[in-house]
Parts: sequence; C-alpha cells; structure tokens
Amino acid sequence: MAFCSTVFTKVHRIIPALVFGAALVSCAPFSPGNPKAEVVTPESFTKTELPLLPVPLFPVIEVSINGTPGYRFLVDSGATPTGIFHHAGTAHLDLYKGRKFSIGGTGNGPAAKAAVAKDIDVTIGDIAFQGLTLVVLPADILPVAGDFDDFPLDGVIGYDLFRRFPVTIDSAAENIIIHASGADITPSTDAVSFPLKEKRGQFYTDLPIKASADAPLFQANLHLDTGMNGYLILEIASHPSIILPESFRKTVVSGIQGASENKIAIGPQFIIGDGILTGFLSVFENGGANFGKHGRVGHALLKRFAYTVDYPNRRLILQPRANSFETPQQGVIGIRGIPHEGGILVSNISAETPAAKAGFTPGIYDSVNGRNFSEMTWAEVDQSLMTEPGDKLVIRKRADPKPDCRTLIAADVAAPPSN
Repeated sequence: MAFCSTVFTKVHRIIPALVFGAALVSCAPFSPGNPKAEVVTPESFTKTELPLLPVPLFPVIEVSINGTPGYRFLVDSGATPTGIFHHAGTAHLDLYKGRKFSIGGTGNGPAAKAAVAKDIDVTIGDIAFQGLTLVVLPADILPVAGDFDDFPLDGVIGYDLFRRFPVTIDSAAENIIIHASGADITPSTDAVSFPLKEKRGQFYTDLPIKASADAPLFQANLHLDTGMNGYLILEIASHPSIILPESFRKTVVSGIQGASENKIAIGPQFIIGDGILTGFLSVFENGGANFGKHGRVGHALLKRFAYTVDYPNRRLILQPRANSFETPQQGVIGIRGIPHEGGILVSNISAETPAAKAGFTPGIYDSVNGRNFSEMTWAEVDQSLMTEPGDKLVIRKRADPKPDCRTLIAADVAAPPSN
C-alpha cells in the first residue's frame, strides 16, 4: 500500500442520489407495457424466487436475454420501458443501431439518444417475456455509474414486470419473489398496506408523513421509485408542511439526463403502522421529473421493510422487521462511489460543500482505513463509508505522481454545514 500523508479535515457527507433507470419515460414509437409481448409461465406457476445480486443501492437480479443467462437487470418501478445499456458486456447483442430517438428522465441535461430493439426475449426465473420491444441506451448517458468498458448494469425492467405480477423485494433475505398475477398474498398482522395507482406507466402511492413531531399528519402522494438509491425527494411547497429546513446542504441527483443540484436535509417522519421512521436525509427540490404530487420515495427507505409492489391488487405492502425503525447512521463524510477499475468511481462533488473545500475532486478512490476497495463487495464498499459522528476514516484517491490520502472526521448529519 502506498504511503499516505495525513491531512485532518472535518467533512460533512453529501450523499448524491442516483436515479439509475428511474423515471425512464420514453417517446419511443411503441406502447408502454409491451401489450403485444407474450408472457409464458409454467402451468402450475405460483411464484419464482431469485437471489438479489450484492448491489446495496437498488434491487438487481440476473436475467437471460435471448436464451443467454448472466445479465444484470435493475428491477425499477420507475422505468416505463424495459431497457438495455449498450456497453462492452452487451455490445455483442448488436442492438444499438438504426434510427435514434430522444428519451427523457431525471437530470437537467439534454435528452439521451436511444435505439429501439424488437422481438427480444427476456427470461426472469420461470417467467419468459417473449417478443419484447425495448430501448437501448448508451452507457455514457450515466457517467456517474461507469463507462463503456466498465459498467455495473446490463439492463432495467420496470412497468413490463410490475403491471403483470406482484413483486416482493426483501433486501435482508437477499431475494426477490415474483408472484403469479392472481396469487393470494395475505400480509401478516403487523404488515401495513397502502394504495397503489398507475398513470402512464408510472406507479404512485400515498404514505402518511409528518414534517415534525408537532406537525399534522398528511398523506403524501409519492412516485414509487425502486430505481432511486435515496430515501425521499420532496417537492418544496407542494404541501404547507413541505418547506426547506433552515439547515441544509447541497447535493447532486444524477439520472439519464445528467445531474441536477438540489438541497438535502433531515426529512419528515414516516408513520408506518405503530412505527415511526425518522432521522433520514431527504432531497428538497423544485419541479422534479415524474413526481407524485408531493415527491418520490426510493429504495433506501423501502428496503428497511420487506416490501411488495402488488399492482394487480392495487396496493403496496410494507412488512416491518425488528430494525425497520432504527435511526439511520448520522455521520457524514462527503464521499460515496460505485466499484470501478479496481476502486470506486466518485463522480459528483457539489461546489461549495465542505467536501469540496476539503480538496475532494471526482475520480477513482482506492481504499479506506488501509483496506482496498478491490477486496470488497459492493455492499461492503457502501458499508465501509457509513459512519457515526466523530468516526475517523483514512481515504486514498488514485492520483499522479502519488496517491492523495486524507483523514476525515465524520460530522453530524443534523448539524449545519461548515462554511
């Protein structure tokens, strides 16, 4: 390991929200939901169960494309069309060709250019989707995630799956269960169900929240977005209780239309049955894409429960665990990344944040506290950067002529930023 000179800096962690396939809204010349595709299941089909791949940010499973297994697909309730990312691992499929069209999503940049691929078979466990029409997206539309040679996902499936089957995602059990459309899913006595609606290939639910302990309870209408790694994005002033807190930091939300700078602060309380979920970071935004009336709820919050997106029965079911209502870790250090080229790729550091003032810049980081990221799973990488206030992390960035190492002391997420 290269020698690290030590620089002590107090840094607040800014957690960029990554909206991978979420809010993938197509102007493609085909109907959402692939109504002409054939869906084949075994005669006695009741459910198919698959392991979740070790990706901490959102649910990812392995699927087969045209009979070949091993493709990593994000299960994303915010993606209207099924999509494939064009990169080194999928280029042999030869799908990114022909006339291109614009496809919109999260971010403030220009719309991405996608291709259309027809008559594609995608198999998920015992379920075969035959004759799908899907979009093909160049990997470089998401530089925050990687590049053509090293990209962490091969595709995304959302509305095509969720509109047909109830889907249970359980990050603690590390599995996903796709139930038969007519399955009788009986929630346990401590599970809580919420209404689920669909509009133009997007799903919305109403969840009870309180802006503070003394504020009135109201039903927040939220876009259900399993492809977003954050907890919650709120639309400022969409309800009298949704106001930007005095203490906030800047953050970056990255999607298929680039990045947008927003504000982040401790969010409201969620009231789930007899439990209260509080102390988590929320993004506060004006004019978000494909929001519900009040905002968007992501996988970081949902995965605290075993959750079932049961659109055939128009409900979202949250099954609490023993630790569902524990307060998230409150340390902030200002860095998070995605495995890339033997390290982690850190793409966004917002200007004028404490992290930026400490000298952090985008790039590839190699280690934390003497342990190389190359020796960790993605989940271990994510956990190694989770902190409590006062924790000390030595982080090494890849740089020439020698690595750049800094010792960071985690601050309190609820404290005002250091200016």
